Amino acid sequence: MPDPSIADRLRGVFAPVTTPFDSVSGDVAPIPWRDNLRRWCEQPLDGLVLFGSTGEGALLDEEEKVRLTGFARDVVPAGIPLVVGASAESTRATIRQAKRMAEAGADAILTHPPAYFGPYLAPSALRDYYRAVADESPVPVLIYHMPKYTKVTLDAGLVGELTRHPNIVGLKDSSGDIKRFAEYTDVCERSCCL
Repeated sequence: MPDPSIADRLRGVFAPVTTPFDSVSGDVAPIPWRDNLRRWCEQPLDGLVLFGSTGEGALLDEEEKVRLTGFARDVVPAGIPLVVGASAESTRATIRQAKRMAEAGADAILTHPPAYFGPYLAPSALRDYYRAVADESPVPVLIYHMPKYTKVTLDAGLVGELTRHPNIVGLKDSSGDIKRFAEYTDVCERSCCL
């Protein structure tokens, strides 16, 4: 399991970072990427989130994410945590991404449920997915709840159960459902980030 001090640093305001692309080639633009990160680091923030919805994580391949995470870690001071999107349609691929993002400099990963069969996944399948990822990830895991895109709504009971895993340290809830958010807050038995 990761160093507990890392989980303690996952508090406060984390900015979602956009991913710039070259307008001609369509490739990721590393120089504007670094420039954006430098500007974010000048702001009074507690951390940065890479490759969520704002960062177009679903449109980047694994190699691009690894490369950009490395660039980010080179630019962003070690005291500023990097939470990096690491999700795939299979448990094995998500675990592989988690390991690679950690090697590239991620302090934590943000993992959404598989979306392709999402609406048909039983809670037990989601439980198994998140537990397997958390068991294998070398860095803390944050659950990424965004039902608009995954078509998966995570039950509060399941979230409460998952956040009892020592390597699942929180939840990023992008549902916009304040009632559900309150339910998530109620079920987190230990200190977890919401």
